[in-house]
Amino acid sequence: MSGGVTFKSGVQLHTPDGSPLKPAGVRILGALAQYAVVHDTDLVVTCGTEAHKVGAHPRGEALDVRTMGLSTRAIRHLYHWLTGELGPEFTVLYEVAKFSDPLLKDIVTVNPKATAPHLHIQLKKGFGVWPPARAEL
Repeated sequence: MSGGVTFKSGVQLHTPDGSPLKPAGVRILGALAQYAVVHDTDLVVTCGTEAHKVGAHPRGEALDVRTMGLSTRAIRHLYHWLTGELGPEFTVLYEVAKFSDPLLKDIVTVNPKATAPHLHIQLKKGFGVWPPARAEL
């Protein structure tokens, strides 16, 4: 097995103030790495904390992953695997600028600002922090 996670040139994994990824961002990266190794595939992170002024990316709670070169079947598999692996605290979106593949209609999110088809993975909006605080026993 030789799959792994690589990063597009310029991807940053620290917040604008220099802090590292939040635990939610680390969890996403870990899930991507696990998928890549188990499924012997290469995944490319195309956006970390850069390129966005507000939202989950600059907070270190979101990553984008390239889907270019993946088959429709592989995109669906990765999408559903991440959704199940990360659980209800996270959102996984398959974002495209324009809808084109009817086989992905049930998972697609049209975002006219998307520069290329990709998976956007983030801590669910309004969730607060991850991992959630656990009550003392």
